[in-house]
Amino acid sequence: MSDVRWTAEQAAAITAEGNVLLAASAGTGKTTTVVGKILWLLGIAVGERRDTGDPIPGCHPDRRCSLGQIAAITFTEKAAYDLKKKLRSVIDESGLAEEYRWEVDRASIGTIHGFCMELLREHALRFGIDPSFRVMDERATRVEQENIIREVLFEALEKGDPGAVSVVSRRGLAGYEYAEGTVGQIREVLRDLRWHDERYSAWEKDGRMDEQAVRRLHSRFAEEKDGPVVDECAALYQLARRAERLWQDHMAAENVRDFDSLILDTRRILTGPDARAALQSVRRRYRVLIIDEFQDTDGAQRDIAFAIAGLRDTGSDGADAPTPQLYLVGDPKQSIYRFRGADISVWNSVKAEVCGDEPPLELTHNFRSQPEVIRFANDVARQTLARVALDLGNDLAEGRVEYTDLTAANDASGTGGVEWMAADAGSAEERRRTEAELVATRIHELVEGADVLDPVSRKRQRCRYGDIALLYRARTGRDHYEKALRRYGIPYYITNPGGFDKRQEVLDLLTLLRLVDNPRDDLRAFAFLRSPFVGLRDEVIARIRLQGGSGGLLEQARRFLEQGASRPGLDRESRAGGGNRSRARGVRAMLAGAAGRARRRCDRAYRVPPPPHAPGGPPGAAGQRREVSPHPRGLPGQLARLLPRDLGSLGPPGRGHRAGSFAQ
Repeated sequence: MSDVRWTAEQAAAITAEGNVLLAASAGTGKTTTVVGKILWLLGIAVGERRDTGDPIPGCHPDRRCSLGQIAAITFTEKAAYDLKKKLRSVIDESGLAEEYRWEVDRASIGTIHGFCMELLREHALRFGIDPSFRVMDERATRVEQENIIREVLFEALEKGDPGAVSVVSRRGLAGYEYAEGTVGQIREVLRDLRWHDERYSAWEKDGRMDEQAVRRLHSRFAEEKDGPVVDECAALYQLARRAERLWQDHMAAENVRDFDSLILDTRRILTGPDARAALQSVRRRYRVLIIDEFQDTDGAQRDIAFAIAGLRDTGSDGADAPTPQLYLVGDPKQSIYRFRGADISVWNSVKAEVCGDEPPLELTHNFRSQPEVIRFANDVARQTLARVALDLGNDLAEGRVEYTDLTAANDASGTGGVEWMAADAGSAEERRRTEAELVATRIHELVEGADVLDPVSRKRQRCRYGDIALLYRARTGRDHYEKALRRYGIPYYITNPGGFDKRQEVLDLLTLLRLVDNPRDDLRAFAFLRSPFVGLRDEVIARIRLQGGSGGLLEQARRFLEQGASRPGLDRESRAGGGNRSRARGVRAMLAGAAGRARRRCDRAYRVPPPPHAPGGPPGAAGQRREVSPHPRGLPGQLARLLPRDLGSLGPPGRGHRAGSFAQ
């Protein structure tokens, strides 16, 4: 990095001491600046200032750190990997590779969840935590939470709870395509209670929502219109409180944690009265705490960072060790996306505490876009955010986002521009069709005669199809664009096509799995027999059904296909149709194997213990703790009934299709 020429803003951000809040807009070299800051802290020269040409040496020897004394918290695992990769590359080029190369892997660079998990495990015994706890992924957490919520909801419905009955009657249990059901609503309230319990303190009375207090919040409360809403909120609150207690009990009993509890438990510990030893340990280890994408931070993560930096009164004496420097980097404009509960008021409150009356450090020189694009972005964003701030008024001033104009770091190349192509057609469908035609026409014109600036060589070159990206707000109407591009002979590919669950092969697999779960489902059996797994024609399935007999369609098909050898007509149809009987035998082998594997997986997941007196199982083993609460009507029971009867009775495996042949 010795040859990098930094802007004055970047140089100030790299050499800043004390706690720093850095507002870095998109394309302003944020990651490069963070890497420069780390190298500067290591005492490595990082280049020179662009405006004066003055070199930027490493920091004073008294302030130098090792990589192990720097903690960098990123938004995602991928961002952590990219930061480590860039840091390693720069160190290799600096001539200090032998000294620092192996320290990169030991550097504390990861997500906030990884940072909190490491801290909880390290101080587990001090805080009465079992350090062998397991972290549940988001999908497992959702499934288990919804199971608990259903238990709470069904219990309330059995008792005739009027609030629960009213909510389920209005919203349904699982909801609809565009509307959240009762289970989803309770889950949202449950999460809000865990993260923002203090918000409900003024509305709670004797463990229930104080409905009268809520009614007094608005001077123009209308009982006829607003009363049912308050009643529904009170019911959801009560159900969520019960689910929250059961969820905490479940995590304690199973010694597991979800991602939320990693952060919430860390905040509770570091801001509690017994935090002294943990804070001293963290402060002795780290000299600098860098948090990237700070605009996506919520109040809990802010409290953790402030407790470590000594900016929060934790109620314990943790000031024996010097506190690390906070280096907070983000773009407050991006907090509108609400990633992970991001709250712009957190950024604004941190700005007030860290910067006081001074503005935060900023990076405003954009290295990514042409000047014409930057001017257009400034005009639109400045007016939009100013209008939003005016609408918020003084009552919601903490939610305002101030816009700072970007400055083009690159000179105009003559290839940039902003064009507006308006479609004046009538209906939305007609406008989409017209827009698609205009876009395809313009792409064709650009490739025929326009120049672009190569992002690597910074030289002009003829525009190619690969230089063009087409962005759309939603997938609605995407077919019109695809048709227009194909009509003009424009090659394209879709990076995120979506609709995976609508592909026919996926639907066929889902049908198969549902049939394994319930072999008496004639609708799925009909779809399965017509699918490539078996390949029966409609007239053959009609003959199967007309033949009748006991059992469902799948059982009737089994008997019909087994009797095919004695039916000359059917045998000819089988040969003409690709060997239906052979397919059926192959299906039998595939289903039997898949069902057996599924049952073994379920046994492992459920940790089904051996009978009390089975070999290897001591008396009373049936009462061992289970990882997942088994449902008597769930998949294991279905497979146990299905495997020996329906699948096993299809006859011995033949030379039919295997699962792999269909996947190919």
